[in-house]
Amino acid sequence: MSETSYEPFTIDTYFEQYDTPMVFVVKGKKVIAGSKRLADALCRLSEQRRTVLLMYFFLGYTDTQIGREYGHCRSTANYWKLAALKQLRKE
Repeated sequence: MSETSYEPFTIDTYFEQYDTPMVFVVKGKKVIAGSKRLADALCRLSEQRRTVLLMYFFLGYTDTQIGREYGHCRSTANYWKLAALKQLRKE
């Protein structure tokens, strides 16, 4: 048995926040991505795909509302969202 007076331990780092969080501005509202991995993946998306995802998941827009913002129907907005999610998963 070891003669050390401390117990071995580990520290999880997968919930660490950015030192300086990435801020995205969508429709005049700030969306903060606290995860470096998520922020980097979002930056690699096109502007439209990133905006659609942020509007849906962070600002609470529905597919219908997103479609109206771009002058398209709900199904088109849903297609954009699913395509962006697919690309995000690859990242």
